[in-house]
Amino acid sequence: MVRAAYVLIGVLVISSLLFLIYALDRDPAPLSPRTTHHPPPEPPAVEPPKPKPPPPEKRVDPPGAGRRKYDPSLCTASVSGVVKFKGEVPKARTMKTPPRVGLTEPIPDESLIVTRFSTLKNVVVTVSDESEALEGWEFPPAEGTLEMEIRGYRFAPHVMCAREGQTLRLTNHDPMHQEIEWHGWPNPGGHLFLNTGESTEIPLRGRRGRYSDAVQVHFESRSDSWMDAYVAVSIPPFFCVTGDDGCYDLHALPPGRYRVNVWHELFHEDSRDVEVADGENLRLDFEFEDRWGSWKYRTASDD
Repeated sequence: MVRAAYVLIGVLVISSLLFLIYALDRDPAPLSPRTTHHPPPEPPAVEPPKPKPPPPEKRVDPPGAGRRKYDPSLCTASVSGVVKFKGEVPKARTMKTPPRVGLTEPIPDESLIVTRFSTLKNVVVTVSDESEALEGWEFPPAEGTLEMEIRGYRFAPHVMCAREGQTLRLTNHDPMHQEIEWHGWPNPGGHLFLNTGESTEIPLRGRRGRYSDAVQVHFESRSDSWMDAYVAVSIPPFFCVTGDDGCYDLHALPPGRYRVNVWHELFHEDSRDVEVADGENLRLDFEFEDRWGSWKYRTASDD
């Protein structure tokens, strides 16, 4: 029995040794990878955008910077002349008017006044805002209030000039109220009733750019159809209305090239391009002709 036990022990020892040798001769079984949960990678640090440098300050020149201030004592050029009427001189006419309170004299038709020398009254003479000679000049702003009256059932004056920025004060001195309206782009126009002794103030606007000739603001009476008047609004401070002699004079002009415009309510307008030197008095005459019979068909009565 003892011998059998020793044999069994020896067999077990030899089996264990053989198993151990067999196990050592084999490649070790690969270990199953362990699943490891890593936190998501942090995004790369993004540098905040650098602030853009502020744009360079835009230089805003004050009004009139780089321009010469106008001094009439230093500008000695001038343009003058007469406005003539071509044709037979018409005789003066008066308006056909119904009886009115306080109206004792006939009202003259002022739409065409021709002197015995065949010159025209009430012609507006201006220079264009786009004239080359005016470039680079700074003119003082317009000031003051102009006066227009309703007296004797007519506007007085019948034609007048103003500068953009001025104000027109219209006063009714007649014993009856008047329904007045006016228009002339870019002025907005208006319509009102003006009682005896009442006044109204109207700001006046000029026109720049392509249509830079003087604006004609037309005033009319709805109460009395024969009543009308015109105010020419100019941007440059060079303008005038021909008087009883039909003459005009644009003085104290800076030297250079100008477009001179003339306007009459019946014959509309004409213009000429001229160049005048410093110290020169340029003579420039205009002539209108009633080709379409505007005067003949106007409602009026002969004297």
